[in-house]
Amino acid sequence: MKRKLLAAAFIALFLSLMLVGARFIGKATCQTLPEDFQPLDRIYIKADGSVQGTDKIHRDGNVYTLTADIRGFEPIIVERDSIVIDGAGYSVIGDEKWKFGGFRLDGRTNVTITNVKIVDCVQSIYLNNSSHNIIANNTLTSKILNVIPSQAILLEDFSNHNKICGNIIEHEKNSTLVLENVVDIQKSLYNEIVGNKITSNMPCIGLDERAHSNHTVVSGNTITFNFKSEDFNEPFSKRRVRDASFWGFNTVFNTTFSNNILIGCSLYAHSSSQNTIANNTIDGKPIIYLNGATDQVLEGAPAGQIILENCRNIKVKNYDLSNIVKVGIQLLCTNSSEISNYKGSIRLENSFYNLITRSSCVEIALDSSSNNTITRNTVKNSEALDYSSGIEFGSSHYNTVTENNITQNGLNCISLRSSSHNLITYNDLTYSAQGLGFDDSSENLVYSNNIAYNNHLGIHMNGGHGNLIFQNNFIYSFAGGYDSRYIWDNGTIGNYWSSYNGTDENKDGIGDAPYSFSTNSYMGLGDIINIDNFPLMKPPVDLDTILDFTDEEKPPSTSEPFPTVPVIAVSIIAVIVAAGLLVYFKKRKREVKPL
Repeated sequence: MKRKLLAAAFIALFLSLMLVGARFIGKATCQTLPEDFQPLDRIYIKADGSVQGTDKIHRDGNVYTLTADIRGFEPIIVERDSIVIDGAGYSVIGDEKWKFGGFRLDGRTNVTITNVKIVDCVQSIYLNNSSHNIIANNTLTSKILNVIPSQAILLEDFSNHNKICGNIIEHEKNSTLVLENVVDIQKSLYNEIVGNKITSNMPCIGLDERAHSNHTVVSGNTITFNFKSEDFNEPFSKRRVRDASFWGFNTVFNTTFSNNILIGCSLYAHSSSQNTIANNTIDGKPIIYLNGATDQVLEGAPAGQIILENCRNIKVKNYDLSNIVKVGIQLLCTNSSEISNYKGSIRLENSFYNLITRSSCVEIALDSSSNNTITRNTVKNSEALDYSSGIEFGSSHYNTVTENNITQNGLNCISLRSSSHNLITYNDLTYSAQGLGFDDSSENLVYSNNIAYNNHLGIHMNGGHGNLIFQNNFIYSFAGGYDSRYIWDNGTIGNYWSSYNGTDENKDGIGDAPYSFSTNSYMGLGDIINIDNFPLMKPPVDLDTILDFTDEEKPPSTSEPFPTVPVIAVSIIAVIVAAGLLVYFKKRKREVKPL
């Protein structure tokens, strides 16, 4: 039934978007407008130099000057190369309903658009397969009151060697349902974005991963993220705002980001390399960017954000970047490094053998990163920004998560997506929507955790196999999901389930009957039964004796963490050896005959 409802909702959304798209492609209908307004279907600057559709553009050779404000349903279509369009301070204003207007260039070269005010247009300036053009000294202001995709400036499909400089861009939307970049570069190379002032409550500048937008220069811009929740007309989503409040590289190379001033936002580089990042600030503090550095210590110096790329053996400690909405510390292809005594969010991409310890984090995210250790941290309040999880693994393997307090998170305390062979032990996973979430993740080991008081499930399962889960507390936190059958005991010890109502006649601490539950099947194959053959009668984990965190208001201690896990392992071995010796000597004593 849930799948049918979900499918119906998806189809309805798809049809709605198609309807919106059709209204954009077709001829827009006219709304009630002032009596002196003359609607214009389309305005052309034709290839032969003539102007069609308006008498408000004066031609003088290759210079086209606006002589009055223009309102129209369609953007001004430029079909001539090597011209200058001078707004002379006049405005091009989007229509009342669909916000059409602005300029459109398809396959054009050497066109300059300058001194134009473009107001409330879905796309103020659009370049498609157009190169060597200049967009300079314009004022672009929009407040789009619907979910229609909109950008101030969009370059796509091999729009190369263009310059966007000296513009004032103020772009706002009252909907976060559709997020776009205010200045968006897609599948276009060697462009320059220089000396602009951009203010928006949407993502400000983006170089798109699908588009290979490399060799871009972004320099000398002032970028301000200006968000007010009352501006939005749908239920407020902090997660969408979190995603909006950054300037982003997205799988790009050989890009320069320098001398920019970021206010209320941050820099996010995803799967990007060989870039130059220098002399940028966030809220007046420098972005610390190291590329190829080794054996360095970063400690307490002023920083707006820290990005390590291709680094090794870097120690980062005593920083508070909790004001950064997206990501405070980012490791890209960085190995054998340590983050400690830190407050904020952390993201690792293609990074290995790193240590994150004694920190207070909102989120720790690992993408294609393995053999890392996350220990003795507090990961809390991801729900404050609607993050999905406190710690999140994506295609990340052989990591260790131990002795952390992970609580009050938006979805999962820990999420695993396509991740295997991770060790999760001695953690306190509480007061979130779910304790752990498995999504197509296999052969992970989860033992001796306190999974308690989560609102929905203790463990949510969605595919995967061979996950071994035993000796955990499940207190008012159940397990469930779809198409999953995991291993819930190690052959002698299972888990404690507060919902288990079995008996223990022989008083060995293990229930006489198995504990079982089912997961639903997307494939319509019926319920899949999961069984804990050795359910425990009492909680096996008392994390009060393991976790030792400092007061939340104080930064974590910078001293080296006590090696709790090795000590416990040695203690267990010692107890086993002692018990064995005791049994041996008792047996020996019985075998000795009295004289």
